[in-house]
Amino acid sequence: MNNGKLTEYIIPPGTECVGEWAFARCRNLRSIHIPAGCDVSNRAFESCPALSEVYIYHDSPDEPVAGYPHLLALALRTWDHEAAVLIDNAGDPCTFTDYFDSRLLRYINTPDDDGFDPFLAGGEEDYDNATALNEHIRNVRMSKAELIYERLSITAPVTEELKSVFTDRLVRFNPEISFAVLTPPSDHNEAYRNLYFELGLNKLTDTESLLSIAGKDTRLRAMVLDHNQGNDSTIDAMIL
Repeated sequence: MNNGKLTEYIIPPGTECVGEWAFARCRNLRSIHIPAGCDVSNRAFESCPALSEVYIYHDSPDEPVAGYPHLLALALRTWDHEAAVLIDNAGDPCTFTDYFDSRLLRYINTPDDDGFDPFLAGGEEDYDNATALNEHIRNVRMSKAELIYERLSITAPVTEELKSVFTDRLVRFNPEISFAVLTPPSDHNEAYRNLYFELGLNKLTDTESLLSIAGKDTRLRAMVLDHNQGNDSTIDAMIL
């Protein structure tokens, strides 16, 4: 708990339980390995924003891991009060994706301002409640978009109905949110970038806006220019 130096942890085989807040606020923790038969308490990974891979093992540490490590990590980051049920369902990929799909559907239908806790302490004259609320909403939308990207990127089947719902949400966020998720460099974001253009989300806005969000990322800017040719009149100017 509160260990800022911890980046990876392998829970020893035979461990029976990970208690509440065991890894809470380990802000640089990226990877965790959980052995078979180990119970995980609900708040074990509360406030772990860097969590990227969570591995659940079968009966032997030498057997292949189960589930989808990045999808599980994103779920734990988002719903950190529900770690127990997420881990319980993660041993079998089909069971986990079924549970994840239902949970994600509820999540994206929750108002974006849900859970906002305004600053209540007095004497802070420079505190801007409206700005804080807008930042909260943006963070929630970024979280929703990232979860959708990851779910649509993995090989597990997703029903056409759910795919339509998920894609519609990315469309609603375009370009400020769904495209902004693509900007940090990572292996996962490479898959998200391909999906973004495959779904044609780039066609819903102009080239200049996408290039502005892409910033100095030359690879992402090149993808925008390549896929947006003919979409609008700004393309020649952007190339020049």
